[in-house]
Amino acid sequence: MSYTVRPQTHELKKARNIIESALESCKYRLEKEKGLSVNLGSSSDENYGSHGLATDSTNAQIYFNPDNSEWSQDLRKTAISSYGSAWFYENIENVGFVWQEFLASATGLLLLEEVGEGRQIDRENLGDEWEDRKDTLGNELSFKNQENFSWELKALIGKKLLEENELEDFPDLKLSDVRDTGNSVF
Repeated sequence: MSYTVRPQTHELKKARNIIESALESCKYRLEKEKGLSVNLGSSSDENYGSHGLATDSTNAQIYFNPDNSEWSQDLRKTAISSYGSAWFYENIENVGFVWQEFLASATGLLLLEEVGEGRQIDRENLGDEWEDRKDTLGNELSFKNQENFSWELKALIGKKLLEENELEDFPDLKLSDVRDTGNSVF
């Protein structure tokens, strides 16, 4: 019988170094008071070099696929984005509504931009996505982004919110701020 156990030791060591470096770069922009425990695993998803999320203010689940040629760059971005979301959760009293999950994710994406890891946003079809999904932002509880807004939509609305707010103020924003901003963009 033949078998492979992933990640291999050298891949895991490289992944740990990438995540530690990414988290170090974040703490100078948004300082967390609580620690962040990153649970790292291997993924066989060929579409992503890395994926994951902050599950709350102190925990993140991150997976990487060492067979994907972009895994190390993707892993750094996932770690930074997860840190930003965890920071958001740490600074909000009650979390769990869809619009709060939207803002938490937007915070992570904007932090990516601020530490030089942002991506280009393709605006095509984002107006349609906003019109189709904006009503799901209500005060319903979310089961970890079940509404599945695209990262591009979150980043675009987040950038617009950033024009009138500091990133540190995102935990103080309301549902109406997100809706009004989205409506003004589209």
